[in-house]
Formats: sequence, C-alpha cells, structure tokens
Amino acid sequence: MNDPAWVELLGPTWVIEPGIGEHDPVRSGMLHVRGGEDDVLPVIFHISRALDCRAYDCSTGELLTDAAPAGWNAFQALRDRAIASDRAAKA
Repeated sequence: MNDPAWVELLGPTWVIEPGIGEHDPVRSGMLHVRGGEDDVLPVIFHISRALDCRAYDCSTGELLTDAAPAGWNAFQALRDRAIASDRAAKA
C-alpha cells in the first residue's frame, strides 16, 4: 500500500482496499478485493448494506448478490489458471 489515504481491511483469506476518491461529498466508492475464498462475500455485503448501496461486480457488469456470486467465483478460477500457467512456465 503506497497511498496513506488508503486503508486495508484484512481477513483470514482476503484483503479489501476501499477507495472513495477525492470528491467531497463522496459520489461513489470501490472495494478492491483480493483473496482466495468466498468468506469475503459476507463482508462485502455487510459494507454495502451499511452504506445503503449495492455491490457492483466490475468483472461481470452485474450486481453482486448473495445468491449469485458468479463474478467472484469466475475471478477466482481465472486467477487460479493464471497462477498454474505461471508456475508451469517457470518449471
């Protein structure tokens, strides 16, 4: 983390970096999520509910819902394939 204005929320298998931009009042925000398990999803939904907003999945262009975390699962699959490919290339 290079920007002191950013914070990190650390979980057992994930990191969330919330970003709210420089405008006052805040017009939008983004959660930059990195991790390896689905245990981050309840945290995202909790933050969304606390802010009275919905979580938008930038990778799918759809709202992220409790019942359909497809974007997060697709990201995990893509990440896992990329890591495996990188390891195979180095071997």
